[in-house]
Amino acid sequence: MDLQSETHEPVERLAGNPFRHLRDSLRQGTRLVPVTGLKGGARGYALARLVREGLGPFVCVTADEEAADQLATDLELFLGAGSREAPTVLRLPADAQLPYEVLSPDRQTMLGRLSTLFHLSQGTPARALVLSARALARRQIPPSVFDAHVEIVGVDQEIDRDVLARKLVAMGYLSVPLVEDPGTFAVRGGILDLFSPLYDKPARIEFFGDTVESLRLFDAETQRTAGKLESLMLGPANEILFDAATRAAGIEAAREAADAVNRPSSKVRELLDSIQEGRLVYGLEALLPGFYGRKLVGLFDYLERWAKRPVLFLDDPLGIESALTELDESLDAELAAARHRAELAMEPEAHFLRASEIEAARARLQTVASHAVFVGGPEQQPIAFAYGQTAPIRQQIASHHGEQGALAPLVHRLGSWRDLGVYSAIVCGTSGQVDRLKRLLLDREVMVKAHPEGLPADPRASFDPSVWVHLHQGEVSAGFVDTPGGLALLSEEDIFGQRTRKVSRRARAEQPFIDAFKELKEGDLVVHVDYGIGRYQGLQRMAIRGIGTDVLAIEYAGKDKVYLPVARLRLVQKFTGSDAENVALDRLGGASWERRKKAVKEHLLKMAAELLRIYAARKAHPGHAFSAPDTYYRQFEADFPFEETPDQEKAIGDVLGDMVSARPMDRLVCGDVGYGKTEVALRAAFKAVLDKKQVAVLVPTTVLAAQHLRTFRERFHDYPVTVEMVSRMRSTKENRETLKKTAEGKVDVLVGTHRLLAADVSFKDLGLLVIDEEQRFGVAHKEKLKKYRSQVDVLTMTATPIPRTLHMSMSGVRDMSIIASPPADRKAIRTFVLKFDPAQIAEAIRRELARGGQVYFVHNRVQSIYAMERTLKELVPEARYAVAHGQMAEGQLEKVMTEFTERKHDVLVCSSIIESGLDIPTANTIIVNRADTFGLAQLYQTRGRVGRSRERAYAYLMVPAKQPMTKDAARRLEVLQSFTELGAGFSIASHDLEIRGAGNLLGPDQSGQIAAVGFDLYAQMLEEAVHELRGEPLSSVIDPDVTLPVPAYIPDDYVPDIHLRLHFYKRFSQAQNDEELSDLRGEMQDRFGELPVEVDNLSEVMALKADLRRLRLRALESGPGRLVVTLGNEADLEPNKLTGLVQRSKGGYRLTPELKLIAAIDPRKKEPQDLLVASKKVMRDLFGCEKEQLLEVEGIGPKLRR
Repeated sequence: MDLQSETHEPVERLAGNPFRHLRDSLRQGTRLVPVTGLKGGARGYALARLVREGLGPFVCVTADEEAADQLATDLELFLGAGSREAPTVLRLPADAQLPYEVLSPDRQTMLGRLSTLFHLSQGTPARALVLSARALARRQIPPSVFDAHVEIVGVDQEIDRDVLARKLVAMGYLSVPLVEDPGTFAVRGGILDLFSPLYDKPARIEFFGDTVESLRLFDAETQRTAGKLESLMLGPANEILFDAATRAAGIEAAREAADAVNRPSSKVRELLDSIQEGRLVYGLEALLPGFYGRKLVGLFDYLERWAKRPVLFLDDPLGIESALTELDESLDAELAAARHRAELAMEPEAHFLRASEIEAARARLQTVASHAVFVGGPEQQPIAFAYGQTAPIRQQIASHHGEQGALAPLVHRLGSWRDLGVYSAIVCGTSGQVDRLKRLLLDREVMVKAHPEGLPADPRASFDPSVWVHLHQGEVSAGFVDTPGGLALLSEEDIFGQRTRKVSRRARAEQPFIDAFKELKEGDLVVHVDYGIGRYQGLQRMAIRGIGTDVLAIEYAGKDKVYLPVARLRLVQKFTGSDAENVALDRLGGASWERRKKAVKEHLLKMAAELLRIYAARKAHPGHAFSAPDTYYRQFEADFPFEETPDQEKAIGDVLGDMVSARPMDRLVCGDVGYGKTEVALRAAFKAVLDKKQVAVLVPTTVLAAQHLRTFRERFHDYPVTVEMVSRMRSTKENRETLKKTAEGKVDVLVGTHRLLAADVSFKDLGLLVIDEEQRFGVAHKEKLKKYRSQVDVLTMTATPIPRTLHMSMSGVRDMSIIASPPADRKAIRTFVLKFDPAQIAEAIRRELARGGQVYFVHNRVQSIYAMERTLKELVPEARYAVAHGQMAEGQLEKVMTEFTERKHDVLVCSSIIESGLDIPTANTIIVNRADTFGLAQLYQTRGRVGRSRERAYAYLMVPAKQPMTKDAARRLEVLQSFTELGAGFSIASHDLEIRGAGNLLGPDQSGQIAAVGFDLYAQMLEEAVHELRGEPLSSVIDPDVTLPVPAYIPDDYVPDIHLRLHFYKRFSQAQNDEELSDLRGEMQDRFGELPVEVDNLSEVMALKADLRRLRLRALESGPGRLVVTLGNEADLEPNKLTGLVQRSKGGYRLTPELKLIAAIDPRKKEPQDLLVASKKVMRDLFGCEKEQLLEVEGIGPKLRR
């Protein structure tokens, strides 16, 4: 973009106010105004001031996507975000891939683009549009597509539900059972859920006949209401929309593209059929222009609709020019490669504008060119802004060592700005960081005011001499100082150093075993507490005593079947154990199930005794109760360069809570790979060191030890903490010296492999042991670790807890914190399972190198690893290679890994040594050879080495081209491919339970007793065994029968998806009280509409069951003119009160010798509602006879508990 040679009217640019010069130049209609000095947040500040002066709207173009994201957040800080219907700032994203690449573009990016184009086409009065050079060059679908596919739905509007559903399909929405992602919809009875790309949450439309009765937004995670709407805007949800014209054009384009690469029609028949049927398939993006008759338009066509006189703001014109040149070169090269692969593609001009076309269109718009470096003659002087820099403050804070603490330079600056009448503001990413900084400054007697909203429009008018600094929640790319304008703006980075912003995401549910019922498929194994292991044969509707109800059909050995009413689902769990196909079904009435349960119980009693011995030892030796966090700790906390995720905050709170108690900590932190478990350990270690205790950090590999040493030293850099390492990468002399210093107490934190467990290692005063990836240690090492557990605080970290640890934490034997919310901008790893193909491997390596990244190639056979390196060198000779494996000489491995970290190599050919915890953000492609030979947790860990930055990561799992895979291997790869979502480690461990079977909690046996009875029952029996050995009263679980002629089920037309129905049945059966049942009813009403009478009845029956369970009664049934309650010997009723009830009732109640209470009811009242009312009255009367329990209250003595 040649902006230097273009002439522009001279404007007085000498001394004076540069902002006024810029404003006046634009008002005078100057075509091109060059400026310098607008960097970081100052760009958004200057543009926002121009908007307030009535100029704009602005089309802001940056060199790349990251710069565009930063500028958009800066503008939102100064202009506000606007509303859902009318955003202030529009962001047009570009695809990371070109249309010729093998991988499909990201769907979220496409939906974001459609949302912005919709607003532009409809003339939404936004103040700024922000995009990168690549997005500016991309041709877009014509604006007429939006005109033809816009829909507004309002409350009280008459609209046929089915007609609306058909329109949604035509607009590119996908029909799904449950709406969780943008661009999808689901129909259930009188409710239609949909997720419009124009909103950040999905919407629920409730119909009454053909009238829209209500419109509301809901949370995609919980499916509960999150706000009401009066109207809902709908735009297209795909760039390819199928109608007669686009189908015909698409088929013609596909045929032309096939002819261009001599591909016969028979080879493209499948693609042509898909287009004819209106099915979106992989690879259609490359033919997008063809669907619109090669009439895609440039963005400038949309700008004409959006605003009368938009102003172009070019941020770094040289950068933009070089990005466009690079794009042109890449398009030509990628097209040639695609044609060489005989792939269907269209020429670059159909997809993108060339740089010359962009320049011609640009020249028609008034332009502000913001140069980083201005190259021009003296007659072309730019308007020079000279805002003060805030970056030096960070250097002063980092290098300050004085009595007043590290923040003294900041406090000094704030005081001098206040004296000048300048409004000082610090922008913090979250409310938590606002609160933390507020506390730190108040400790230094600095008057602070926190604001939930953005910055004031006129900082000078908002100045208050009593307030030193204002804290605002938001984001800014970099701070600046405008003394004449009366504003000094600081970012968090200016104070605490480089930070990463969080896109706050909800943690995933922590109940994978209840959720397992949602995944129950016909043919899966289930465990019935009384009958044993059977095969689930589906949900069936049966008439019992003439009344319809849903039952689970379970098949046992010999084709015997049990039909279990859904009200008794408490008795059944999905079988989670080793390979289901090899498990024999139990025989009804046979003794084998009881025998197995008895054998497992004996085994569990032994194991529970061992557990209790460890726990008794821990209680008998009270540990060190650490002091509460102080100012130093708070400062260390604030130095964390990221924003904690909600789960991470909870895990840190849990660990600190354990540390300040006298009982030795034994906590497992299960966080996905790269989710910030290390920071939890760093906080715990810092707390221990503050209390003058030593910390040992135990890791499975030398490479990981070296990485932890770097991480700990970097994080403790500003504090007097000594961190050392013992490992085979160090010489014997160095190790000996380190151990000597440790024994003398001169080392605060010692990092090492299992070498730390050797007899010659001693600490002067060990207070905390951190174990990373415990499952990687052998049995002998684990036995040694057991002795520590009763003496010091132990913190264990893992990404995929092995089934054994999962067990203990779920059985309440071990404390557990789950970190399931992903960090900022982390994208899920795209996972492909492929046959071994040299061409695909070369393509994957070249793609990663093209975006400046690095590649792991995992080859787990040391014997042939160098041969594999030679093969790769032949495939991609331009890359730099290195080899790493566990059998390398001392020091050599660390050298290779360090060089890879420093980017001296492009491809690391390595064994699975990289599996543990390595953190190299630039490595974002991993190719795993012979993936079928890896265990599930191991594959998951290995894949987790990539995707540790904002870049999209790719994992290619290679399996042999000609060799068949074992069933287990195929299942492992299937699980891994399905769990690409972030935070899946916990689910992976649950699947690992199924595939491998769970190991025993304590012993070395990994095959597991669990296979005998299934995971859930095993965990329940373990809990009972622990209670039994503690001598605590063990009450058997009672699951009472309620047999009333009442239709109580979830109708198919109310919840059509069978898995969802099962899930709700399971939740109904698990509900403990009225409150849980009310929540469940509320959720169903919210999600599926008004409750049908059958669901109402189901809820009432479950409430009766919960009441019977509480009183430990056996059953409730009805007969002609009576209700019968079976009391049983364990009933929690006071005999005297029960007798009194019978006597007072004057024949209303009778008690039989078989311990049955018979209640007389009006024989004429046979309606279901009458029976339920009568049953509830009986239960109320029985609650009046409940045994009174005495509760021991400290300092008071026995107190009555109702």
